[in-house]
Amino acid sequence: VVVKLFFFILFLLFFEMLFSSSYFYRYGKKVFLKREKNNIVFHLSDKLKNLEQYSWENHSTVLLTHNIFVKIDQKMNNLNMFLRKNNLIFIKKFDFIPWILVSTTENAIDKSRYLIEHHIVKAAEPSFYFQMQLKDVLIPNDIYFSKQWSFFNNGKNNKLSGSDSSHIAAAWALLKKYIGNFGKNINLAIIDDGFDLNHEDLKNNFIEGYDFLEKDRVPNYGTYDFHGTCCAGIAGASFNNKKGIAGACPECKIMPIRLNLNATTLDSAVIETFEFAFKHNADIVNCSWGPADNLGPAQPGEPLQDLIEKMATKGRNSKGIIIVFASGNGNESISDSKTFDGYAANKYVFAIGATNASGKRASYSDFGKDLDFVVSSSDIDVSSGESFDNIWTTDNSVGGENSVDNDEKTENNGDNK
Repeated sequence: VVVKLFFFILFLLFFEMLFSSSYFYRYGKKVFLKREKNNIVFHLSDKLKNLEQYSWENHSTVLLTHNIFVKIDQKMNNLNMFLRKNNLIFIKKFDFIPWILVSTTENAIDKSRYLIEHHIVKAAEPSFYFQMQLKDVLIPNDIYFSKQWSFFNNGKNNKLSGSDSSHIAAAWALLKKYIGNFGKNINLAIIDDGFDLNHEDLKNNFIEGYDFLEKDRVPNYGTYDFHGTCCAGIAGASFNNKKGIAGACPECKIMPIRLNLNATTLDSAVIETFEFAFKHNADIVNCSWGPADNLGPAQPGEPLQDLIEKMATKGRNSKGIIIVFASGNGNESISDSKTFDGYAANKYVFAIGATNASGKRASYSDFGKDLDFVVSSSDIDVSSGESFDNIWTTDNSVGGENSVDNDEKTENNGDNK
């Protein structure tokens, strides 16, 4: 009886694994997912509450959509026939990669696997909502340049932990001597949560952007959007205008691209933001965000990886678009298999970490062999929880999480710009 009970329990466990686990293919390898019963991780809007939740083998969690990415073979000369034969509905074709987005009434994981295993297409994978996290930055303006220690630090400020900086002021001197401008012909795309388009220290540097949340050409900030304006200030605020702070590239043109980064983020929307930057001649793409910290490994899907590779190798007339990702704020390795960050660790992007004014790694900053550079930022005392070596940058004029009367005087914790 005991033996029979033992085998019966084994059978039940096997049955549960068989029907709660699933897999799809990415770069020809199986990617296993486990169906979760309850939405315990995501804070979901009403339209997403009915979507199935899955966890990867490494415990990070995604929401499954009804959409599938399909890589199109050049020999596929009858797309409509392919769609009809496989009960798929066309959604869109991407501009710079040979992928289309389709929808299905079936489970998208099972359908993408079917398309591969029956040799109908060479590559297909389901589309997910996933958890992204903004990587905090800090706050400046010309009249406050004395507070921008991360740009110039003479070691005389005893409120700082040391005399290190990112040496931006020294770089300006070299640019003036050898080039004669400070980024005048550079288009800097910033993909973030929203921007104060009328900010007095930024408005003259903004060029055409797009709001992929509201689907219009005005990527302004919402109630809880403060991050994009902060990033734009550190990167490209005007200087020598007797106002506020100075940006590291004060004559760059800023291409503001708004993405929903305050909740679940749709992978196909991320691709659209990168394609916009590519299509509108961005020289640099800045992403001060990435997978949520301390939730296990994560990496972009094959379509986005293909696009990043193409931008980095074929963009700017084959000189390559510079793509920058924040490493993260979780005090974890972006390279270790248990905490792998496939966005920052991608070989076609630059991963940026944070150091404080003493030149030491900030307590929260991620690390690993795939980290490319570090820049000066604030830090947090782990024993007291107090921040130090704070950064100054632009803030939203009205509303926003960090808003104050003077929209450039806010000090804020943060890291990897």
